[in-house]
Amino acid sequence: MTPDLGIFGLSVYAKRPFTAHIEHIGRSDMPLAKLHFDDLILFVAHPMPPATKRLTQENTHYLEILAERVKATSGNVIIAGDLNTTLWSRNMAPLLVEKVQWPHGSGLTHTWPSDGLWLAIQIDHIFAKSAAAGSYKVLESVGSDHYPVRADLSF
Repeated sequence: MTPDLGIFGLSVYAKRPFTAHIEHIGRSDMPLAKLHFDDLILFVAHPMPPATKRLTQENTHYLEILAERVKATSGNVIIAGDLNTTLWSRNMAPLLVEKVQWPHGSGLTHTWPSDGLWLAIQIDHIFAKSAAAGSYKVLESVGSDHYPVRADLSF
């Protein structure tokens, strides 16, 4: 992957080799990464937060494109990232229709902001397609404005 100096960049650290394709979506040019590993495809996503009417439209468009890419991809698929929307948002509907599963285990939780509970919501997600979704856990803060998340999946 290539460095991005913006605040909406993506980062992936892996023990196994992969090839990556980065697509930029919408007027805000938001990155969507598709990583090819030997036995799975990983989409890493970070759409704009829906803070204004225009940005809500951008978030919706991005998640629709992500859902199209997931639908067109066969085999083992993982979708992960700061989607800037909650599971119950209508913006999430196109992705959830694609038979993705989300891991369970934390109950009612939040991933943002990490500096307190003011308007705390879960906007960081991990989904799987063609996999058994296991546990999902929000980890301790590492200094970001988001908490890190972990999911255990089996293919």
